[in-house]
Amino acid sequence: MRIKKFIILIFFFLFSVYGCHKEKPMEYYYQCKNQSWQRFNKITFNIPINAGGTTYDIYLYANFTKAYSYESLDLNMIMNTPSGEERIMEYNMKITTRGENVIEIKKGLYFSKKGTLSLELENLMPVLKITGISGLGIRLVNSGK
Repeated sequence: MRIKKFIILIFFFLFSVYGCHKEKPMEYYYQCKNQSWQRFNKITFNIPINAGGTTYDIYLYANFTKAYSYESLDLNMIMNTPSGEERIMEYNMKITTRGENVIEIKKGLYFSKKGTLSLELENLMPVLKITGISGLGIRLVNSGK
């Protein structure tokens, strides 16, 4: 009887650990040279989507230093999905802190097939070069939907 209880306890423990496992977010980062981003320097992320039938929340994050003198970052994004869909959107990232700032690009984006997700970022700030930006990144979190 004691062995049965022990086996049942082990089973529930393994089941709870397995059930709490979440896929680690995928992160891709572009390091800006000299902590600056030229106005016409487009940044492209080519992200492999390894399985169709997956849904992700997509975030853009940027790291700023004290040298960044603006209250926001204006940028354009062109997204091409593995299925061939193209989406174009402008974003305004409010700078709330020096360090990492994050905005949601797309919530619950469904990928019907595997392939490459291409994200192209374009600096829309009204100057030829912004300084005080150490890098930009994309984070994909499996939303499990």
